[in-house]
Amino acid sequence: MSEHLSGKTITIGDWRIKPVGIGTWQAGSRMWGTSTAEEAINAIVEALSSGLNFIDTAEIYGWGRSELLVGEALRRYGSDDVLVATKIAGCNARPGYVVKHAEASRRRLGVDAIGLYQLHWPPSIYTDECRIIWELESLIDKGLAHMIGVCNYDWDELEKILYCTRKYEIVSDQVEYSLVQRAPERRLFETLRKHGMTLIGWGTLAKGALAGKTRVDNMARLLDPSFYAAAKNWELQEAIREIAEKHGVSRAAVAIRWSIEKGAVPLVGLRRRRHVKSLVEALGFSLAGEELERLDRITRRYLGRGFTRVAPRIIPNIIVCAIYRLFL
Repeated sequence: MSEHLSGKTITIGDWRIKPVGIGTWQAGSRMWGTSTAEEAINAIVEALSSGLNFIDTAEIYGWGRSELLVGEALRRYGSDDVLVATKIAGCNARPGYVVKHAEASRRRLGVDAIGLYQLHWPPSIYTDECRIIWELESLIDKGLAHMIGVCNYDWDELEKILYCTRKYEIVSDQVEYSLVQRAPERRLFETLRKHGMTLIGWGTLAKGALAGKTRVDNMARLLDPSFYAAAKNWELQEAIREIAEKHGVSRAAVAIRWSIEKGAVPLVGLRRRRHVKSLVEALGFSLAGEELERLDRITRRYLGRGFTRVAPRIIPNIIVCAIYRLFL
């Protein structure tokens, strides 16, 4: 294991991990532009070889492509000590379908059981969410998953769905969280702590803008308000640059480290091996109190940004899935 990664670990449920995860939407979705399968697989293998042991994917990322890439990386590296997480699309989460989709994901990943199986988005309002949660719980009894989680639930939605559980706890909620999307700090962190749950953060680098990207060169950046918020905030960009220079790390490492120190497990997408460096760097230093205060002050306005809500909840699942297939 890399010397950088020999220190602190945290837990998701009963699984101990390094406090940063490998994201794979970038590796499998056409929204991110071109990258070869071999590039993505090599990047994942290098990250795992560096000591990272949490990887997150989803059936909706390239409609199975990301899971296949992760599966190949795990075949080359091994999966015994790796927490492998994937998700069922909210539009696929219908009574009677959860087990089928989990089994398909498990086969693509090539694992005996999925470490963390998550409900990707709240399903449509026409779906009985409790029945979906019961089917998620059944995956543990069937040996298809070790733990279950949800994604993109705000605190009030989460409180309601937690009442559905009968036998197993929901261990995590994966939401957008970054320097330019701080809505989870309003109530969600508090709710998660109350229930012993972990916040997994996606969008940690605001599609690369917090790592210094400013050019809109793919569909993912074009459609993301967080990318524009970060790219145009010159005060924030300057603060990140100065802090990065002081610690001798990349800008991306500063944004990742901020998220860790706020209490989240940030996910950082990988497409190429050079992207691994920032994840490793983020675990090798700490932000000083005044640096955290400076970043918090500059980004205070983003506490009021709207939490991710799913407008498609009013559209029948089958139509939502058809729309997603056109882009993802």
